[in-house]
Amino acid sequence: MTSFLTWSDEGQGDEKGKGAATTVIHDVVIRDGLIVDGNGGRPYVGQVGISGRRISYVGSQKVEGDRYLDARGLMISPGFIDLHTHSDFTLLLDGRAASKIMQGVTTEIIGNCGVSVAPLRGAGREVAAEEAMIHGAEELMDWETLDQYFERLEEARPALNVGALMGHGVLRAAVVGLESRPASSDELELMGELLQEGLNQGAWGLSAGLFYAPGSFASGEEMTALCTQLARSGALYTCHIRDESNQVQQALQDFLDLTLRTGVRSQLSHIKAETRMAWGWARRMIEQVEDAHQQGAQVAADLYPYRASATSLSGNLLSLSRWAEEGGRSGLLERLTQPPLRQQIELEIATCIERRGGPHRILISRYPPNSNWVGRTLGDLCRQEKKEAHQVVAAMLEESDGACICFDMIEEDIQEFLLQPWVAVASDGRAVSTNNALRWGSPHPRSFGAFPRVLSEYVRHLQLLDWGDAIRKMTSLPAERLGLADRGRLEAGLYADLVLFDPQRIADKSTYSNPYAYPEGISEVMVNGVLVVEEGRLTGARPGQILRRIR
Repeated sequence: MTSFLTWSDEGQGDEKGKGAATTVIHDVVIRDGLIVDGNGGRPYVGQVGISGRRISYVGSQKVEGDRYLDARGLMISPGFIDLHTHSDFTLLLDGRAASKIMQGVTTEIIGNCGVSVAPLRGAGREVAAEEAMIHGAEELMDWETLDQYFERLEEARPALNVGALMGHGVLRAAVVGLESRPASSDELELMGELLQEGLNQGAWGLSAGLFYAPGSFASGEEMTALCTQLARSGALYTCHIRDESNQVQQALQDFLDLTLRTGVRSQLSHIKAETRMAWGWARRMIEQVEDAHQQGAQVAADLYPYRASATSLSGNLLSLSRWAEEGGRSGLLERLTQPPLRQQIELEIATCIERRGGPHRILISRYPPNSNWVGRTLGDLCRQEKKEAHQVVAAMLEESDGACICFDMIEEDIQEFLLQPWVAVASDGRAVSTNNALRWGSPHPRSFGAFPRVLSEYVRHLQLLDWGDAIRKMTSLPAERLGLADRGRLEAGLYADLVLFDPQRIADKSTYSNPYAYPEGISEVMVNGVLVVEEGRLTGARPGQILRRIR
């Protein structure tokens, strides 16, 4: 069915005024759409009333409004909540959040994988600046605390709602620096004070990137102390675990043991079994999580629905050489000038490349010194440069830490994870755009299409999930994980964050070769009762709110 949508003033005037004393008149009534309320139930034809910023009616009964929106042939869903994003700096540069809004995301949680916008002090500023430099936003970093960042974000007027996590990597660097050593008792106390400051200013919890330096330098005792503090406050702990490849089961068990030991509510970031050494391990990992559930662990996970991962060159291809990153980028560059150390680094890079399937399975997505290399495989560059892959990567790292996309997962594992009721959908992407300074390199398509992809591929085509299950994974499940009580469901009294889409047409259009493409089939997106997408186009409205956790 072809979607159509029309605004109407039908019902206004003298006739509608009859019985006004007993009849509730909603500001807007969305009529005759298929309601998917976010709780996991089956869709039903009904009406949604909106008054001000909130939902004022959901049900099958006809109700009256000042304006009507015809949603026949469309599904009406809560706005999608992206639990794992890296839009910390892109939202300051362009508050429209186009690539997220156009795929139905109405709330983003920033500060993931241990990298956050606060506290920007000491070496913590250096760690955060590595993220900011991707889009040239480092000159904007004139704040130190989360409160001060939120002030800057409010000036940028985001189109969607934004909540934040404190990042363990930034927190550790701010106190310990970039050294590979245990934190002292005094340093642990100061880290706890800075974490508490962030929680008091509205952070929803703490994220860790134990896969990356400097998070990889943290001891179990350090993480136990911080997670015990989180558990006392009821805040969330999210984690990119220490390994997602051949050691993923041990890394997952360490994460689960920490959850059980401290009682913290925890979220496994972008659950995956990557590289051929771990292919087929999804079932074992699921059993580990379910065993922890039986022991009382409050643990869940999120997932992006793609076979390719993406991160910085150093993140992906120095994963066996975190020792070489002690001291930050300057420390790495110094070691690359020393032949014995360079040889060791290159050997470990070669092992990483092989584990990820070889240079032909690694796509360069960003490399500032040479934009002509973007969109090409590492294998192509090796042939061009007449060098081995590990030599090319080492030479690239000397110039700049770009980014790459690695095709290192299998579909069977993705589907196994996605079927689990405790796995939410998240993008692990950024809010970017097709037509301004945020158009950089060749990004992973998840920034444009993660949520529509689940609905088109895993609901409509493969029928792996039904509509209610899939929408729950995008709405009420992430809201419940955060503790966000007033969003994520279609229910009277909650904020009016909504998505209207054609279930027969919704599809992601972003690809690895052409990532800058918005999805199709999404007609309207509403944030806090205001249309930010109308008839498939951005309206320019920016009604997003800063979401602060209140204890």
